[in-house]
Amino acid sequence: MAAGKAVEPAAVAVAGSPLLYRLVYFNLRGAAEPTRYLLALAEAPFDDFRYPMIASGKGFGVDDNFLRDKKAGHFGINMDRLPIMQILSKEGKMLRLSVKATP
Repeated sequence: MAAGKAVEPAAVAVAGSPLLYRLVYFNLRGAAEPTRYLLALAEAPFDDFRYPMIASGKGFGVDDNFLRDKKAGHFGINMDRLPIMQILSKEGKMLRLSVKATP
């Protein structure tokens, strides 16, 4: 999966109905790692969506796609922070949004 590019979320059968899971976070170790490890260990298919971090002579920054999505309000449910676990219906309707508070 290419970092920062949208892909089709993976279908997961839960209680007889297919749901789509998507873990959205930055492409580095952090608060999303335990969730990603558990999903991988359980062999549960999910969309592993990562925004790339950009290194420069001034330090690290985020790419334009993250800034665009932040401005559009995609992360408002978590005070404009990541990670976010999205749970979508097969039709793409948001059923649940799980956020992990980070220190």
